[in-house]
Amino acid sequence: MNSPTPAAAAPPTVAAEYPEWCLERLRPALLGTTLVLMAMVALFAARDWLVTPQVAPQVAPFRGLGLAITVVLYVYLRNASPWKKVFATGLVCLVLFVASQCVVLMLIPYGFRYGPTTLLLVPLCMSVLVTRLRELVVCQVAIFAMVQSVYLYHRPEPSDWGGAEACLLSVSFVTTYLGWSACRARREQFRLETQLRDDAHRDALTQLANRRQLFAQGTLEVQRARRYHRPLSVILFDIDHFKRVNDEHSHAVGDLVIQATAEALAAGVRDTDVPARLGGEEFVLLLPETTGDAATTLAERLRVQISETHVVGVAGELRWTVSAGVASLSADDADLADILKRADAGLYESKRGGRNRVTSVGADVATQRSSLG
Repeated sequence: MNSPTPAAAAPPTVAAEYPEWCLERLRPALLGTTLVLMAMVALFAARDWLVTPQVAPQVAPFRGLGLAITVVLYVYLRNASPWKKVFATGLVCLVLFVASQCVVLMLIPYGFRYGPTTLLLVPLCMSVLVTRLRELVVCQVAIFAMVQSVYLYHRPEPSDWGGAEACLLSVSFVTTYLGWSACRARREQFRLETQLRDDAHRDALTQLANRRQLFAQGTLEVQRARRYHRPLSVILFDIDHFKRVNDEHSHAVGDLVIQATAEALAAGVRDTDVPARLGGEEFVLLLPETTGDAATTLAERLRVQISETHVVGVAGELRWTVSAGVASLSADDADLADILKRADAGLYESKRGGRNRVTSVGADVATQRSSLG
């Protein structure tokens, strides 16, 4: 093992978290966007009565349908989840809204002269909901096809046809480009926020959870274990004679030893467990749904595995051992710190007993469970 790889899993993937992140960013601006869209529909409705009063009564129900769809979408998105359902509902509402306004333009004399290009701007709102360019393009193509129906119903003069189609295509292209730029900017913002969050919760050298994340997760696990009367155990590991490793083999080799130890610990636990670097050469395993006996067995297995690990430094092959203390949640523990105190007492007993040992600590007594001569 010459160059240990980072022990912990990669940061949460975009595919898993990005859509929900977008939804949370959408909601604060949802009211303002809804009001603007409703105001536009209301202004066009007023224009109908002022400019084309002969058809205003016919188009009024379709204008009202557009307003109703806008209100329904706002009420739904305000608390909706999960993302896939939100996206499907948003797309359906958008298509219905554009379809209703296309009918209006078909009923209004010369509606093709001022309305279709405006409707092609509506999919720009969809860029808030989409997460990929492909989704935005599909949405834009669907709206473009519906808007074409207005031109087919009110066919422009041959001299106007080319200019009208060029206007539709240019607006579609600009809308798609702006939407794609918005999606790309949000994705980059999400990547940076995820990286900052991950850096705040992980140890830079080992990529394990750091002390802050350990206690945050530990607080939740202690509360859950108490509420449901479930077992919870902690293992505290310490690399034996680590100062000697740094002094005799260099700090660079010491970092390799820390990384290799972290890798072994992370690889040897379940996905629900929390491996963390407490600081220096100390590591913690937070083990939900694990009794003291099971935790002691696990600690012994990991102790043996680490003793068989090696790295190559300037002085040749280097092997090392770890000592461990095991403790479980008891009725007297107020928080994770109390469990760690007992685990630390067990670690001290392992060190005093000759190192390379695992000691399980009950509420009042420490029992040496295994050792290696």
